[in-house]
Amino acid sequence: MDILEYYESRKKLVDEAVLKTLKEEGLEDFETPKGGKRLRGVLAILVCEALGGKVENVLPGAVAIELAHSASLDVDDIIDFDILRRGKPAEWVRKGITKTVLGSHALVATAMDIVKRHYGVDALEMVIDVYKKMVKGEIMDVVHGSLYESVIMSKTAVLYGASAMLGALALKKRELKDTAYYYGLYTGMAFQIADDIVDTIKIIEELDLKKLMEPSVSAFIAFLGIETVLKNPLNMLMRGVKGIEEQAKEVAMKKLDEYINKAQVYANQLPVVNEEYRKLLNDYPALAVSLMLKEGGLK
Repeated sequence: MDILEYYESRKKLVDEAVLKTLKEEGLEDFETPKGGKRLRGVLAILVCEALGGKVENVLPGAVAIELAHSASLDVDDIIDFDILRRGKPAEWVRKGITKTVLGSHALVATAMDIVKRHYGVDALEMVIDVYKKMVKGEIMDVVHGSLYESVIMSKTAVLYGASAMLGALALKKRELKDTAYYYGLYTGMAFQIADDIVDTIKIIEELDLKKLMEPSVSAFIAFLGIETVLKNPLNMLMRGVKGIEEQAKEVAMKKLDEYINKAQVYANQLPVVNEEYRKLLNDYPALAVSLMLKEGGLK
């Protein structure tokens, strides 16, 4: 089984389990966005299976991660005044801010309860710590948009870290939690860079100078080291939009490779049950990146 086949088969299981949980909890009205990639939930399953576990060992944790992720997306859209999510009206646009905020609280509370019931207080404390980091990352993004790597590590990557960590904790392999966490963390860093390059290329194509100057976009451009190119109108004229796009892509791809390689270092430290899972672990970060780039029309 290659990584795409594995991903699609486990994604289906996560989708079904999420919908079942929402129904059981009376939260059907707060369904996580349809069409979501479920990369975090599948990551938890992959780590668990690679270490010798079964899907049922970790599926509740995968659901919890996806519920928490969905809640964070709803809040992000409100903070950023984004009216669309995956090309469709955002939750707060469809249901109003009040209902969306209450729904996000309900999803997070349900996720925490799932972790506590299935994996114990220790696992819950670790997940709470991760969620606190996510909130701090959001605060950093709003207040200090220039700290790009610190922001995306806290705001996005830590949830990937928690996903992989739960894969180990589901088997009570506490001694592997840090290795699994950093595997997930660097996978998440790569994914977010891919997400941001998709958004930035779109802004460049549209010559949206106002968005180019927004703190979060400026921080990403500075991270790529091409701020002098994009902020100089003469450069824009001389190189042309396509030339600048290609430069941005080239630099971003190198950054992506750096973080994929870091994730693979930790993947290779995990005591997997066989080499097939070793390969799946090594291929997963690149798959996450590929799915994001493909969604944005870059691959």
